[in-house]
Amino acid sequence: MGDTIEGAQNVPAKDVFMKVGDLAALGNLIKHWSTGDIKYTGGKVIPRPTDENDVDGLRKALETMVVGATIPDSIKRVRLIDYGEDEMVLRIPPRTLIESTEAKLAQENQPYTIPTFYLASPIAGSQAVDPVEAKLTLHAKRIGDYTIAHCE
Repeated sequence: MGDTIEGAQNVPAKDVFMKVGDLAALGNLIKHWSTGDIKYTGGKVIPRPTDENDVDGLRKALETMVVGATIPDSIKRVRLIDYGEDEMVLRIPPRTLIESTEAKLAQENQPYTIPTFYLASPIAGSQAVDPVEAKLTLHAKRIGDYTIAHCE
């Protein structure tokens, strides 16, 4: 089931995680693709990848939006899934990701890392009295996070 490190059971041998410098920018790109509205992209139309083999198209879109993202070379396909209000999408991660994360967390002094914006208390933009812009930024960050997260 995927590549593993020799001698270690079900541990991914390749880096499979997209790294993102600006989750809000990624979230706004996703909002743009969902709504077609260029207000999320600074007035630019940023094309979606043309098919699941268009990883370079995704890289170009991320670069255009200045997301500060890197997609590992091990990623060969990308799936953009549009769904309706009457559907639920459950993404099932690869077994190797679950098992390798559990093995890492079982080691002493290993933190469970999450995006830093979740660490603030309260989270900026989560309060009723917060400015609208802060709420929209938090919304974009959450969309950016859960759109690419593997819940490592």
